[in-house]
Amino acid sequence: MPAPVGSIKTYAELKTAIADWLDRSDQDVVIPAFIYLAERDMEQKLRHHKMVIKSYSSVSANDGVVALPPDWLEARNLEINDCQITYQSPDVIDMYRDGNPDATGDPEIYSFYGSNIEVWPIPTEDYIIEMDYYQKIPPLEDAISGSNWLLADSPSAYLYGSLIHSAPYLRDDARIALWDKMYKDALHTIQGGSERAMTHGSRITRVAPLSFG
Repeated sequence: MPAPVGSIKTYAELKTAIADWLDRSDQDVVIPAFIYLAERDMEQKLRHHKMVIKSYSSVSANDGVVALPPDWLEARNLEINDCQITYQSPDVIDMYRDGNPDATGDPEIYSFYGSNIEVWPIPTEDYIIEMDYYQKIPPLEDAISGSNWLLADSPSAYLYGSLIHSAPYLRDDARIALWDKMYKDALHTIQGGSERAMTHGSRITRVAPLSFG
């Protein structure tokens, strides 16, 4: 009988649990692929506050292009020297650049080109870009501890998400519909919990300065 979902704490335990739930010895070699596919699916569907991290990069004078972090998934906010700048589509930056190709100054807008950020106008000095962004889900396979924040928060999402990706091998297995429902329920719970955490709780209030006489 498979172990309880809540007892899954590590990558090794997850692989064992998936094998137990599948109850097929011929799937062991592809179980890591099921987990990988589940991670990629979850990072497309989830926008959890625990995915948000901050990075600092340097954009050089007369350049305006800087590489995105390798674990970058989606930007939330971008500032240059503590001043927020606005996102525009690549077409808009191209339009500005075509109209005034030699424009320089403090960057006011940015966009994404492939694996890079490009700011405009072209900066005349070095700047520090501070970006809050959603990070890709750290792969369990690479985790030294054998775990990550998502497995710790929701082993059920990992389990049922991985089981769903076994569907091409199982074909008409009647359990797939149930696993799909359990997976969607787990994602809904994770996302809902993050949204409540971000919108509830104590409000920050402005405190009047104290005076001493």
